[in-house]
Amino acid sequence: MLFVAVVFFFGIRVYGADLILTLTPDDLHQTIRHFGSSAAFDLNEITDSWSEEGRELLAESIFSREIDSQGNPRGLGLSSFRIEIGGCSRQQGSGSRISMESRRAPCPLLEDGSYDWTRMEAETYWVDKAYEYGVDAVFGYSNSPPVYFTKNGLACRTEDVPSANLKEECYDDFAEYLAQVALYYADRNTPLHFISPVNEPQWEWICDNQEGSMWLNTEIRDLVIAMDTVFRARNVSTKVTIPEGGSIDRIYGFSNDPTGDQLRFWEPDNSLYIGDLEVLAPYVAGHGYWTEDTDQRLVTTRQNMLKRIRETDDRLEWWQSEYSFLGDGYLDGRSNLAAVDYGLFLAKVIHHDLTLGNASGWQYWETFGRRGTSLRYMLVQTSNQECSPAKTGWALGHYSFFIRPGMKRIGMTRSDSANPLEAADGILPSAYLNQATGDLVIVVVNYEDRDNTIKLNLPDLPRTTPLIPYLTTGSESMNMARQTAVTLDDDILLPARSITTLVADSIENLVAIEGPGKSSPGSPLLSFKVRQWEKSSFVFVDWKGLEPVAGRIELVDVKGRCMVRMPLAGMRHQERIPLPEVTRGVYYLRVSVNNRSFHKTVFIR
Repeated sequence: MLFVAVVFFFGIRVYGADLILTLTPDDLHQTIRHFGSSAAFDLNEITDSWSEEGRELLAESIFSREIDSQGNPRGLGLSSFRIEIGGCSRQQGSGSRISMESRRAPCPLLEDGSYDWTRMEAETYWVDKAYEYGVDAVFGYSNSPPVYFTKNGLACRTEDVPSANLKEECYDDFAEYLAQVALYYADRNTPLHFISPVNEPQWEWICDNQEGSMWLNTEIRDLVIAMDTVFRARNVSTKVTIPEGGSIDRIYGFSNDPTGDQLRFWEPDNSLYIGDLEVLAPYVAGHGYWTEDTDQRLVTTRQNMLKRIRETDDRLEWWQSEYSFLGDGYLDGRSNLAAVDYGLFLAKVIHHDLTLGNASGWQYWETFGRRGTSLRYMLVQTSNQECSPAKTGWALGHYSFFIRPGMKRIGMTRSDSANPLEAADGILPSAYLNQATGDLVIVVVNYEDRDNTIKLNLPDLPRTTPLIPYLTTGSESMNMARQTAVTLDDDILLPARSITTLVADSIENLVAIEGPGKSSPGSPLLSFKVRQWEKSSFVFVDWKGLEPVAGRIELVDVKGRCMVRMPLAGMRHQERIPLPEVTRGVYYLRVSVNNRSFHKTVFIR
């Protein structure tokens, strides 16, 4: 990472720290895949009415990884993004039975079976922007099949009958529709990496204010089987994620409910088993709604879910694929909430999802929110072609900007020995390591109404090792703001009701070393290095894997924009990457192989 040295006030106490945190880099947990959000109900209005300049500023605020002249992040650095694959309610207008116009979703499929892709111009614009900024994972999600395939000709349900609003004979048609959408984006060289075909299947979704359909587990199974058949026949590489459970406990609980206990999809002896299908991604997608009204539920639901996932298949990962403050848990016993209180509660949920649920992917529900909309439902506030991240956005940014795909969460112990429930309203720390580069990120939420201090203990590292803090507080202008560097020898002040991310770049002692000599448990089998530059027109990359590998390599600028992307096809020793005309400066090489990502900073002079 490139940081500009700018000094802000960040206090260091001269007496003993309140809490000592000992990091254990060899204690490896989940690999982080992505942090992101959804382009939801206001997408079309913003895209249709805003100028290109306004839309560019909005894209920068959510995707950018650029550092400004004062050393502060310009944006949230999201590494994933979701767009809706609609069911045609927008084309039906008021006849859709969906009362809120902004929530009617467009659909490129016409009744005669042809496609009009201009209907998805807004979604396509934001997919393009995500790729332009180097976003790692792009998703499509469906709330309803196209109305031509539904039982009632609508994209929402009108009958209180527990079943999907999809005609029995149209499972293949719906699968074909999703395949065609995937192929459209693949042909544009902006493929959808994942498609979620169902959404919160436990809820009734009777026509009111958005598209939706209930789905029994047997119906989800049959749909995924149809998608596997169609996707393989069409050579679609996009993977399918399920079940998008409406709450965490619906993933592992409610075993007597035909929409509950959805880990059965991955149990080989169960009639619902589809875990061996090529199309199905090995990720359990579920939503964090309704399970954080008390600290007890926040803690135990995530612990119970992870326990069941590991019992089912320890190769499975959980992706928290939707969350915003639908319930009233965010009040957390407070009244007259300030903006920072929303951000802190969001950080509290993210922390527990990562440390107790082992979430490897995390996505907020709605990206954009118009002025006047509650801070419960947005990352970025928008009005009159102006935009700025809300405190909720900055709270996510403390994770999404700094914790990059491929980093691993590492272990940590506390000097107070507090268990998760005891610590839930106190100091909430977690740490992440890039094993290939030695980059270390520590996020600490101080949920308390008083200042606290911490000291970091990282065995085998010099106490003078520097870390750069980035701080968010209740101050309107203090948003992921760079502070004065600290070291492992300092007592680090955490202001009351704040979020601090501490960043240490390229710590040599933490880099996994291959071959004979020192190594770390769980070390990556592959790494790479830049060998030389030749007149700034090529970069040569030596690959240290023992076997040929396949994946992709990208050159990314400091704004997070992808300058070069090319496949790696059986590379054994060295790859020569042609460069476009680029200006002098700092760039990043990123190699992605088998869901792992490796990074290297390079300089063009």
